[in-house]
Amino acid sequence: MAWLRSPPPPRVVSPSPGSSNAPTSAYELSVEWATPNDLAGTIYLFEFTRGTANPAATFLGYTSVPSTTLSAGQTKTVDFPATLTSVTTGTINAAMTLPVGYTKGSILAEMRLPGSQANLYVNQSIEPGALSFSVPVPVMTGAAYSLSLRGTGPNSGEQTIVRTGVDLGATATVTLPAAPALSSPDDAATDVDGNTVFTWSSAAGLSIRSYSPKDDANYGKPGYPSVFVVGVSQTGKLPDLSAVGASISPLASYEWLVLTKANITSIDDFLKEPRVDIFCTGQQNFGGDDGACAYSVSREFVTK
Repeated sequence: MAWLRSPPPPRVVSPSPGSSNAPTSAYELSVEWATPNDLAGTIYLFEFTRGTANPAATFLGYTSVPSTTLSAGQTKTVDFPATLTSVTTGTINAAMTLPVGYTKGSILAEMRLPGSQANLYVNQSIEPGALSFSVPVPVMTGAAYSLSLRGTGPNSGEQTIVRTGVDLGATATVTLPAAPALSSPDDAATDVDGNTVFTWSSAAGLSIRSYSPKDDANYGKPGYPSVFVVGVSQTGKLPDLSAVGASISPLASYEWLVLTKANITSIDDFLKEPRVDIFCTGQQNFGGDDGACAYSVSREFVTK
């Protein structure tokens, strides 16, 4: 099974955000698409007035160009119609809690349009504690709005929770889930083999156990080899992959950790599409579901 991570949205190269010198006959943007795959869809341009602080204060209108294709690594100039469709402004509101013990956190507010992914409207760093959050967004037919809260800490791993289907004007309550805690074997354990029992504690949901060879020359680089074990229990052993030529090497150093997915409770559910980027990185899209994921801190061991 292959998992693909969600790509970032296209990046506007020019004019700069908030530019007010667009020609009266048309609007023009230069857009960069930096991933290795082509992208086709509708691209939108919004007009707004800006207040004394970011983000935008009031949305006035939008225009769009359908069937736009951006080639991999290409910067393309897109000409938009000069006539704008009027829109009103709504707000995404949230009461969020980043528990004490986290060293940093961030909030993401996002709007998705049918057949398109709009830019993220907010990616704001926050400090631990409770806070209220509000961001203006355009009110669009068929649009879906979501919020995510992410926290990291030296002893708490990394946690993300996503609330989709957020109602504009209402206040969504968002609190981070607890990260899984590794129990055994101890960090830096030796003589680990197929009989060694790995245990951890976590909230209800599906667990994805990762084993990564630290002796591999590509360790820490994109695409370096790792073994992922998916299950609903909180205990397990090293997998026997000898039948496919991918056995755990003897006398080798490995790193392991656990990722839990609170919105997925079975293997069958895990295999359904669409699903969130399975490693909970980058932009979060839970396929229309609320959800949460959490990484444990990592431990190391040496095989027997």
